[in-house]
Amino acid sequence: MEGVTYGVSSWHAHTRFDAYMTVQAAIDGREVARAIDEMLKAANQMRESDVTTEEIERVRNTEMMNAPLAFETRAGILAELESLAYFGLPDDHAAKLAKRLEPIDPGTIRVVSSKYLTADALRFVVVGDAVTTLPMLRALTTTGALAGASLEVVDANGVVR
Repeated sequence: MEGVTYGVSSWHAHTRFDAYMTVQAAIDGREVARAIDEMLKAANQMRESDVTTEEIERVRNTEMMNAPLAFETRAGILAELESLAYFGLPDDHAAKLAKRLEPIDPGTIRVVSSKYLTADALRFVVVGDAVTTLPMLRALTTTGALAGASLEVVDANGVVR
C-alpha cells in the first residue's frame, strides 16, 4: 500500500469454534478508499495466484524454529499444556509439527485462500473522522469495490447511527 501507510501488520487467532485474521494499518483519512481497494487486491491475489515454494519454506522454517521457544519456561510449558487441553490435542502435538507442515504446498494455500478470503467474509473497521471517511465508505459500498456490502456507523460513544 505504497503511499497510503507506513506499514501494515497482520495476525491470526483461533479458538475451538472459529478463527480470524486481522490486518491493521494506520491510514491517512483521505486515503481510506484507496487502502481498502489495495487490501481487496491483496486478498484477490492470495485467492487467485499461488504462493512460492520459497514463501512456504520460510514460514515452515519459522514455525519449526519458534516451536521450542514455547517450552523455555515453566509458564510456557504450562501454557502449551493448557492449549493441548483446550483444543483437545494429543500430548505429541508439538513433536509432530514438522510432519503436519510437510504436505502444505501452493495448491493447499490456494484452496484455503479461495475458501476463506472471499469479499463477503471480509470486514473492514475504519476509525476516523466521519466527515472525511464516510463519503468514501458509502461510495465503496454502493458502487465501488464493496458494492452491496452493509455499512454500520458507530459513534465515539459506541452508539450505532
